[in-house]
Amino acid sequence: MIQRAAFKKWMTNLLNEPPKLTFNRMQVKLGLKNYTNFESYVWCLSTGRVGTKTISKLLDIDSSILSLHEPSPKLFGLSKIGYDNISEEALLQAVLACRSETIGVSQKTYMESSPHLTFLARMLQKGFKNSKFIHIVRHPRKVVDSGVKRNWYSGNRTDEWRIEPSENDQYYSKWQSMDSIEKNIWSWVRTNEWILDFQLSQPQDDFLTIRSEDLFSGQKDTIERLFKFCGVDDFSEQKVNKVLSKRINSNMSNGITAGKIVWKQKHIDLLNHMGRELILKFNYNLDF
Repeated sequence: MIQRAAFKKWMTNLLNEPPKLTFNRMQVKLGLKNYTNFESYVWCLSTGRVGTKTISKLLDIDSSILSLHEPSPKLFGLSKIGYDNISEEALLQAVLACRSETIGVSQKTYMESSPHLTFLARMLQKGFKNSKFIHIVRHPRKVVDSGVKRNWYSGNRTDEWRIEPSENDQYYSKWQSMDSIEKNIWSWVRTNEWILDFQLSQPQDDFLTIRSEDLFSGQKDTIERLFKFCGVDDFSEQKVNKVLSKRINSNMSNGITAGKIVWKQKHIDLLNHMGRELILKFNYNLDF
């Protein structure tokens, strides 16, 4: 795991001496594209645990899209630094360096669905021409339960790169005494608030919000809007149904806590207090 001191040094070096990004001559000869040569870019923004891997599989159906979920190197640590507002120029150079080896063939559109992208949205817009964004939402109870089962904020190996309250956040002083359900509720709210704030600066045609429940239940209008937003007017419904029939990246895997997550009244109260406006905005039911 990258230690904070080492990562800070890496970021400083990037800012002082941006990497020289090269493209292999053989790739040019073969007609391959590097990350700068796509006509457009689509980035998914989310809390995570909303079905981003399934979305990448769906859009991979069309040959005009290079659709990836979490290409290497992952941007997890960079995203937290983006949330903390640390040196946008250094972050931009880091993101460009991390995607310098991304290669396509004949695809027009590059699409990445990793939730690690979320707090890098402003940098992605600066670094990649014709960028568009998809905000994927899911009912907070489902996201929080899934996060708790994966030990988010309670010992997960990536917790040091998970967002936390800043000093001007009203939950900053309470953070250490909050349990994992409360912390995951806070994360769901703050992440979606951040995305909605970013949306305000975007042209309407370059931003799409979809609910994962509508997509994965096979709602035709939602599926059509997703593909059309990515420049695809016609797609195979049979292939779409095949992807949706699979439980991709579900909780049934090693390292996942089994059983039902028990919510106390304080958890329900916190979600209603922090997230009521978001829940109503996304057309979810407050009674759960």
